[in-house]
Amino acid sequence: MKLLETAWKEYETKTLPPGVSKVQLVETRRAFYTGARALLTGLLNVFGPDKEPTESDLAIMDGVQEELDQFYKDISEGRA
Repeated sequence: MKLLETAWKEYETKTLPPGVSKVQLVETRRAFYTGARALLTGLLNVFGPDKEPTESDLAIMDGVQEELDQFYKDISEGRA
């Protein structure tokens, strides 16, 4: 299974309510993959394909991780 597909299936199972409508499922999946693409594009713009990561690059990755962790915490606590 692919990385994003695995992440989507986990998100779908753990986050979406039972009996979610087909329209909501499709739109949520589109938003999920669009967000993943936006993140990847942003990271590729920061990290060139031929350069070694710097401390600043690693700080950006840490910031992304913290932001995503906080969002998932907010979801689990009903704030997002």
